[in-house]
Amino acid sequence: MIVTLDGQKLETDFVAGTTLAGVIDTVRRDMCDKRLIVSVAVNGTTCDDAALATDQLGAPLDEADQIDLESDELEPVAADALRQIATEIAAIAEDSSAAADSIRAGDVTAGIREVGKFVNVWQTCQRALIEASQLLGRDLTQWQNAHGSVTASITKLAQSLETLRGALHARDMVLLADVISYELPDVCAEWSSVLGALADDVHVAPATDSRPEA
Repeated sequence: MIVTLDGQKLETDFVAGTTLAGVIDTVRRDMCDKRLIVSVAVNGTTCDDAALATDQLGAPLDEADQIDLESDELEPVAADALRQIATEIAAIAEDSSAAADSIRAGDVTAGIREVGKFVNVWQTCQRALIEASQLLGRDLTQWQNAHGSVTASITKLAQSLETLRGALHARDMVLLADVISYELPDVCAEWSSVLGALADDVHVAPATDSRPEA
């Protein structure tokens, strides 16, 4: 069985019957200190997340199989994930005014949809903070920023979510529209700023050359 890491053939002897998960775990443990496996290909076919979520990880490999793995440093991977969430949260803030106007016009569905989007992104944010903290070996919720610690921002966010839930439960559309219109944008702006700054603390994005081509 041939196993490569970042284009280099590994000398480790992987016997037939070893599972793909076993190969990945061995490489990660023995050869990827402070790096993350970011791409897996089996016999020239890159495995997407859906494929890796199936029984493929646990299926035994043959002697003739070739496994190609690519890795990246932990810091840029974690930082990119945080920046992506910051962008998604900023987009919610841009849509909040229109959603509030729809609620005031009687379209309750728009308000519920906006709240749902925010809750989904926030859940993604929570998972990203936990996973990034585990990868980097540091508690990112204790990171200090202009708004205090990340934990302090989480507390403020929880209060806003509780207000949103209360308005939905009471079917108070006036309060719901006001929270979405006046409170949610500030919360989103704060979190977008926090995540962006935290990402830069984890790993500063490389500068891009904005000069026009000759």
